[in-house]
Amino acid sequence: MIRIFKNRRSSRPVWQITLAVLMILMSIYFIKNEHLELAQIRSTLQNANSFYIFLGLIVTVLYVLLQAFMYVFSFRAAGVKASLSDTLPLFLKRTLISIFLPAGGVSSLVFFTRPLSARGISNSDIHYGSYIYGLCGFLSVVVVAFPLLIILLLRNKLTSVELIPFIVLIVLIALILLLVWSFAKRGFVYRLVQRFNPQALLTLENVFSTNLHNRAFIFALLISVFIELVGVSHVYISMLALGFKPTLFTAFMAYIVMVMLLIVSPFLRGIGAIEVSMTYVFIQSGIAAPQAAAITLVFRFFEFWLPLIAGAGSFLFSRKNILLRVIPVFIIFVAGLINIVSAISPTLPERIVILEKLLPRLAVTISNFAVFFIGLLLIALSVYLLKGVKRAWRISLLLLTLSAIGHLTKGIDYEEALVSLLAIASLLYTYRLYNVRSLPFYLQNWWKIWLAAFVALMVSTVGGTYFLEKVHMGVDYSFIHSVKASFRLIFLFDNSAYLPQSSFGQHFVLLAHLFSGGLLISAIVLSLRPIFVSDHTDLENDRNHARLLVQDYGKSALDYFKYYPDKLFFFNENGFLAYKIQGSYAVVLELPVCADEETALSLLREFERYCYGNGLKTFYYRVPESSIGIFRQLKKNVLFIGQEAILNLESFSLSGSKMHPLRNAINKAKNAGFTFHVYEPEIKDGVIQKLQQVSDAWLNKPGKHEMVFSQGMFLPELLKKTTVMTIENPEEKVVAFLNLVPDFVKGEGTYDLIRITDDAPTGIIYFLLTEMFAWFKSKGITHVNLGLVAFAGIENPKTMAERSMKIALERLKPLQHFKGQFQFKDKFNPDWEKKYLVYGNDYDLVQFPVILKGVSKP
Repeated sequence: MIRIFKNRRSSRPVWQITLAVLMILMSIYFIKNEHLELAQIRSTLQNANSFYIFLGLIVTVLYVLLQAFMYVFSFRAAGVKASLSDTLPLFLKRTLISIFLPAGGVSSLVFFTRPLSARGISNSDIHYGSYIYGLCGFLSVVVVAFPLLIILLLRNKLTSVELIPFIVLIVLIALILLLVWSFAKRGFVYRLVQRFNPQALLTLENVFSTNLHNRAFIFALLISVFIELVGVSHVYISMLALGFKPTLFTAFMAYIVMVMLLIVSPFLRGIGAIEVSMTYVFIQSGIAAPQAAAITLVFRFFEFWLPLIAGAGSFLFSRKNILLRVIPVFIIFVAGLINIVSAISPTLPERIVILEKLLPRLAVTISNFAVFFIGLLLIALSVYLLKGVKRAWRISLLLLTLSAIGHLTKGIDYEEALVSLLAIASLLYTYRLYNVRSLPFYLQNWWKIWLAAFVALMVSTVGGTYFLEKVHMGVDYSFIHSVKASFRLIFLFDNSAYLPQSSFGQHFVLLAHLFSGGLLISAIVLSLRPIFVSDHTDLENDRNHARLLVQDYGKSALDYFKYYPDKLFFFNENGFLAYKIQGSYAVVLELPVCADEETALSLLREFERYCYGNGLKTFYYRVPESSIGIFRQLKKNVLFIGQEAILNLESFSLSGSKMHPLRNAINKAKNAGFTFHVYEPEIKDGVIQKLQQVSDAWLNKPGKHEMVFSQGMFLPELLKKTTVMTIENPEEKVVAFLNLVPDFVKGEGTYDLIRITDDAPTGIIYFLLTEMFAWFKSKGITHVNLGLVAFAGIENPKTMAERSMKIALERLKPLQHFKGQFQFKDKFNPDWEKKYLVYGNDYDLVQFPVILKGVSKP
């Protein structure tokens, strides 16, 4: 059989897609209720002044260049030198990718850092400069909007409708200032972040502690302000291009409303909501609805679509496969928008005449609704296509085929059908890129809730149709007619059987449409979630095989934990590596177990391809410094995470003034009658029960809990097979114990669990460890691995990530125990060996604290 592990992803993408679809639906609802005739809009656009259109194109070029220069100075403010040739493609590519990302204006800032990092600039510094860019973008909105608000208020030119976005802006500004002040003063916000999101605190502390080049920052802010004015000029030019006499008031109002929606939009960069809101502002200024919509479309063409198209074109200068991934997604996204616009647009009269001779009206109605909902689905699917989900590729092919047919049967719209066919061709050409698998339908659980919701919808629709009075629905339905009408309404989106006579009846039909469409969209979105598939049929056999390979090739103190019960395994004919899955990440413990470095590199490459095919990213935890070169060949990044203490037993001694406190603690314990004992395997159940009592008492202490992955937990069946060392009082009660585990480094020993009771004397741990050292030495062991101390050894941090770690160790109370661990182990004068985390990019690095916490849970 195939063992399948569900990929525990966040539910955020689902609600973000849902919210984006609702924004588009809002746009459609507004257009239909305002009776905007798209034929009139087309006529208005056809009569546009070509001079102003050309002027708008020039201003768009200026807009793009200014964005690139803003990046240049933002990077300089962070101490990074970047040229216009670096930042221009960076802006264009991030503009394109932001469409497909949640909160794209912010989340896109972590992408496309490789050209700058190839010049030796750290990813952390690049991201810091990018976030300065984002900060300047927000501040410039404040600089432009706030003075305008004051002037308009003084002149009493703001109505309550136009005042709303400004009120939102003021509240947002006040809230941000309050949060920043509270954080800087170590107030409530600082304590709140420290308690609930320590990793966010690291980033904020780093920003507050990093030197900012003020002059470059001011230049970046000034350029950003000028960009806002360019945006206002785009609105002004759009009005001139369509023959309207513009006012600065209207241009500023429309632009500020647009920017506000862009800031708060969680997905798709505000598509739909922005068009509706700007059109409304123009209508309020006295412009007719069709012309107001036309002005909005021209502005969006200058400010949004042209940079987006340029972003798609910027990939043409790259030989990376991302071109093949992004362009088809862009085409499908546009095809989805075209479907929606086409479905709500009037069909050309001459084509209707032809259709009426060929098809019944019901078929035309069904085709129109199908095209509309296929458009919504294609927009949602574009997100999963960007992730390379195979099932999304298959569903998209089916929907695009239906879309092409639907365009022809709803209005002989061969132009839109050609776009669908172009999207099909792009998917077929790039089929090799879609290899992320999804969970088989028969193993998914969401369908049960979905089926219940569908039954509820069907029952409520049939019941509502049957019981509603004729005054609402226009027809007195029999039960059979109610079922037939409901079936056509839900499955075919055909409401011809309903003749609603009241607003209640109209809302009933509208809600049935929305709920049935929502269920269809949710079914497809939920079925696309990528999963991880393991091809191993017997995990216990895998574990035994891994144990044998460790005995043959093991060379690390962590190799014992690579066949621990919590691990999954990836094998090839020459070795294996051990890992766990958390979210969309596979976390590998240290290095592969195999014969040599060449074999390890081959195994790592196979595993990387395997993870890529299953939609997983990778971390490699606790990699020794000597093995970093292997991962450099895989173009991975590394982060110093701490040091491992290695005690040389040949030079260790309790003599000398430095060891005086240890000698006192040990002598005090011996004088009180405490004794050291060694229990060899198999350990008797009575001893295990004593150890269980110590372990339970230790786990009951605040902050103590079982952790696995790079260490073990109290499992009696495994503990019996290890050597256990205890300290016992005169009544033979165990007050402290540790257990030895295999260490596959030649001449080295190590331990796993080490636990003490609350009533154990102070310093009893020194007694236990020093006796263990003596026992090891009697067995010919020359070194003892005392384990990792996270964050230890960062004296002169070089990167932003290392600065964050140093700040965390110094400032965060939950991490103070790491400092205590270092001081404790350093008393034995060990040698310290550096350990690293290997990761893909800095965006992954931000996720790592949560991922490590997840894999460390039993």
